[in-house]
Amino acid sequence: MKEKLKLRLWVKVAIILILMLFAFIGIKNATRKRKDTKVVQTTIKEEKAVREEMNYELESVEELKEIEQEEIEEPIIEYSNVYETRMTSYYPEEGETMTASGLGIDDFGINENGWFTYNGRIVIATASTRLGYTDMRTYNLYDELIVNIEGIDYQAIVLDVCGACQRDNRIDLFASSVIYAKDTIVEVKIR
Repeated sequence: MKEKLKLRLWVKVAIILILMLFAFIGIKNATRKRKDTKVVQTTIKEEKAVREEMNYELESVEELKEIEQEEIEEPIIEYSNVYETRMTSYYPEEGETMTASGLGIDDFGINENGWFTYNGRIVIATASTRLGYTDMRTYNLYDELIVNIEGIDYQAIVLDVCGACQRDNRIDLFASSVIYAKDTIVEVKIR
């Protein structure tokens, strides 16, 4: 009987130890789950804060864009003289490769319209007193004008003189080819 009691005692101790082990593992798992839950909750809070900050930044950027768009207004430019005249063209196919300024087609760029440009301005030829007296409008080399061609303002620079312009008060546009030539009425604005 003593042996049975010893055996029962050992079984009870073993059962208690096993139960304690399960309790310990359960407590450990519960603690780990709480920690994991806290980590997940903290991560979710951090993600939410980051999202809110990003949304705030995006809203700020959008507000800045709106403000910039409102602030961008064309300055009012006063022109001392505005008039209409005929614009014709000349081009290399006619043998024209140099201008009276000493600059030639190798010194020029070409814009999307096929017109020669110099420092972002279209190259033009005008009447000049260099060719003799004229009662037409005359310009000096390197004078700058605004020329409205078909509703678009272009900055222009006088780099050549035009004999025909001496007789009939027109402006000649230096086109890169005959296919880009113009023969139209333009508005000229002088500052």
